[in-house]
Amino acid sequence: MVFEEKKEMKSAKALIMTVTFISIAMSAESEKRSLLGDLTWRNIGPANMGGRVSAIEGVTGNPNTYYVGGADGGIFKTINNGVTFDEIFNDQDAYSIGAITVAPSDENVLWVGTGEGDPRNSVGYGRGVYRSIDGGITWEKVGLEKTERIKRIVVDPRDPDVVSVCALGREWGPNPERGVFMTHDGGKKWEKVLYIDEDTGCSDITMENSNPRIMYAGMWTFRRKPWRFDGGSKKTALYRTMDGGKNWEIIHNGLPEGPMTRIGVQVAQSDPNIVYLVTEIKDGGTLFRSDDRGENWKKVHDDARINFRPFYYSDIRVDPTNPDHLYSLSGGLFKSTDGGKEFDRIANGVHG
Repeated sequence: MVFEEKKEMKSAKALIMTVTFISIAMSAESEKRSLLGDLTWRNIGPANMGGRVSAIEGVTGNPNTYYVGGADGGIFKTINNGVTFDEIFNDQDAYSIGAITVAPSDENVLWVGTGEGDPRNSVGYGRGVYRSIDGGITWEKVGLEKTERIKRIVVDPRDPDVVSVCALGREWGPNPERGVFMTHDGGKKWEKVLYIDEDTGCSDITMENSNPRIMYAGMWTFRRKPWRFDGGSKKTALYRTMDGGKNWEIIHNGLPEGPMTRIGVQVAQSDPNIVYLVTEIKDGGTLFRSDDRGENWKKVHDDARINFRPFYYSDIRVDPTNPDHLYSLSGGLFKSTDGGKEFDRIANGVHG
């Protein structure tokens, strides 16, 4: 009997303690709600994970002036060859920069594509194309707000209002706002001149300056996923237009069969018959060259080191005064002086 009474007392104490703890918890929760009641949710992302330069553009004939764009935001201008820089894009509603181009016929006209065009898993998105007509003092948003990521912009050397935009598009999902877009009136109207599908965007574009009706564009199928990415398919290909963007054709004669990864392409402006293409084709090569404006291609280099991580780099640049001098921007900076047959690494610890 005594044992049962003690047992009942213990049960009563346990019940009292439980009720007490619940009351305290409810009181604390009520107090918390009263403290937080006036607070509202706010967006604190995306996280700033850029930390890298995504675009650099110089001014022809003025080596002391150039522009630097950041993947994590901002455009910086120097007029004294890098001694000092001024931030010139702070007041705009986009932060990540993908492309900067100075109009060859008017150095005061700048075209900027927002949203980094190199699709890492930590990459910012953009809000379209911006234009300045006073060297970056003031800006105007001129469209293509849903492209999200722009890799390259080329401007007709004769007319600063005639522009082609290479839009990679949404990284994490499908969207139709990708491909090559053109304007002939400074951005008032845009026309989508090269489009494959909602999963295939433009990875690079280059223009023949002596005949701007001739352009080459790399089209690349890509999708970023949380645990991996899918890149390259039969729809990934190099296209050429000979009539200023009205008609495009695939040019692949001499390229290996099989899917390519991201395409980088550039015309040798001192000899526009010569065009270089950098990519990755399994067991097929890395760098290819055409000597007849893309009609035929031949492999000139197959060392993957010059295009380390091709989904992220695939960027080739040609000396505008010598068609055999070229640079591959990759996990390092590589230079060739013989048309791509041999490369020397000219910068260590520097990502292209």
